Amino acid sequence: MESGEFKAWDPATGQELTSQTGHKAAITGLALSADGHIAVTAGLDGHVRFRDLTYLNRMPLEPFVGHYLNITGTAFSRDGSLVATCGSDRSVRVWDAKKGSQLHRFDGHAQPGLCVAFASDGKHVYSAGADRDLCKWDLTTGKLAQRSTLPQPIRDIMLSADGKVMILDLGSVIRAIDIATGDAIQNIKGPLRNLLLAPGGKHLAGARSNDGMHIWSIATGEKVTAIGPPAATYTTAALSPDGKRLLTGARDNSVYLWDVQTGNEIVRLKGCTKSVHCVAFADDGKKILASSGEYKTPVIDGRYEYEGCAVLMWDTAGKILHRWDTHPTVIRRMAVSPTEPVALFVAGTEIRRIELP
Repeated sequence: MESGEFKAWDPATGQELTSQTGHKAAITGLALSADGHIAVTAGLDGHVRFRDLTYLNRMPLEPFVGHYLNITGTAFSRDGSLVATCGSDRSVRVWDAKKGSQLHRFDGHAQPGLCVAFASDGKHVYSAGADRDLCKWDLTTGKLAQRSTLPQPIRDIMLSADGKVMILDLGSVIRAIDIATGDAIQNIKGPLRNLLLAPGGKHLAGARSNDGMHIWSIATGEKVTAIGPPAATYTTAALSPDGKRLLTGARDNSVYLWDVQTGNEIVRLKGCTKSVHCVAFADDGKKILASSGEYKTPVIDGRYEYEGCAVLMWDTAGKILHRWDTHPTVIRRMAVSPTEPVALFVAGTEIRRIELP
């Protein structure tokens, strides 16, 4: 929606609960605090918006103007108190998640920023840009603590929950780094899609074109498990909180739950009638969410029309628990609170909040 509206619905009745103004351009980043109370969105309009989800009828705070070009990366600190963003203006900014005020601005990248991540101690922020630099910023001193130059631009940064391993997506290679020493532990051939780091930091999951989904050992770099048929075209994937199960979605409308250790199918989740765009675990891995939908042809008056747009929720046995069909466009981004029954969905410039039954 061009208006960038924020809307929330009652999941039981489909009744609209609130409508708020929002971004004026497409949303490129979405993050949800651990308690599910604060949402932060970033968009091509260069604005960061914080929303207190506890009070649906309260208008969001005014956009926090800092970035003057589109924002490309967002991340919450582990305790939910801080948000980091980076953008095409080459700056990295850190915000107070409660007040929405800017706490730090870091300028060090020579080209647009691509991704950000908080260190496990919450005292440092990592940023990476198209300039191939990986920067570590000290939130206590407000200064650059460390800079490394990689052979290729860094597409994504992931950190293990224990803070010991960092994964860098360099496109043609996926590099695992020992954070304490800075040494490379392993290089895994890329490119890989749907890249996921297991909670323990010992395994990496990813999909390669026409080669299915695989699990690699970070210690050895060897494939330890093959997931699904090699010809499968996976569009999205998610690991359960305990790292023992893998969820995949594909263009053939399928959603599968897999055993990570054996690679065996646990259950196929039925109900999606169109391509699956994003999947997620909820309720500490007891529930599963997926969104589906696709363009409807022909395109009318230069505007896209969609069909089969829905969000479904199952239990881990494959029983459909709920279905939301109130989405006029495809949901391409999803964030689920790890502690509260709350999910956010992004479609274009529209954000939808759903309280999970």
